[in-house]
Amino acid sequence: MKTRSTAKKNNVPSGRYYIEAVGKAMEVLFAFQGHSEGLTLDDVVSHTRIAKSSVYRLLCTLVETGLLELQGDEGRYLLGSKLFQLTSSAEPNIRKVAEPRMRKLWAEVQETVNLGVLSSNEIYFLSRIVSPHPFRLEVSEGGRAFIHATALGKAIAAYLPKESVGAILKEKKMAASTSKTITNVARFWEELENIRAVGYAIDNEEIVEGGRCIAAPIFNASGNVIAALSISGPTTRIKNAKVPQLASLLKSTCREISARLGYPA
Repeated sequence: MKTRSTAKKNNVPSGRYYIEAVGKAMEVLFAFQGHSEGLTLDDVVSHTRIAKSSVYRLLCTLVETGLLELQGDEGRYLLGSKLFQLTSSAEPNIRKVAEPRMRKLWAEVQETVNLGVLSSNEIYFLSRIVSPHPFRLEVSEGGRAFIHATALGKAIAAYLPKESVGAILKEKKMAASTSKTITNVARFWEELENIRAVGYAIDNEEIVEGGRCIAAPIFNASGNVIAALSISGPTTRIKNAKVPQLASLLKSTCREISARLGYPA
């Protein structure tokens, strides 16, 4: 049966306890994936191949429940506010999602792994797993740092609107922590452009002399950057030649976390 096979393809269970009417309603909702501009009645019929009369009744029901909205006289249906309220309330906790994958990454690299978010225009260290080496780099959970001097900050800033980043730099300034800290705005924009090109950021002794950090961004279901993950350690162990290998592991981990948070890419 077409409805059942389509439902199974979209991860809707079928079988002994399958309720066909509910399955069809799910099919209708799945049809809106990737169509932010909405769909007409005929569009939904084309995407689901459910009878037009049934689709119309389902659309009316979903509009009544607030899961869909009917836009004016255009006959175009859009995902409704109730659906967004439901998905936002069920959004996974970033720390709970990230930490198991942080532990896996830590086991591979044996260096400190940090999870950071942007809070009050600074990087807030939300979680960390400390390197087993006696000589290591670490910042306490709850610690803060400026975006321009940290790999975590730069990895997040690279995917924020330029005007937002500019406002942060103006407010927090660009103080030098070491002789290698980027303190020039034009140079910082170039750095962010390069980060977007390669997918990761580097703090090359910019906040602590003798310390190197690599970070990659984490995105949510809306495609917005919400955090970053980093590997940090002394330059004696995180040598320049080792950066591409560590960056590859890091980006893979961040993609896993982002996917778990609903990021579609």
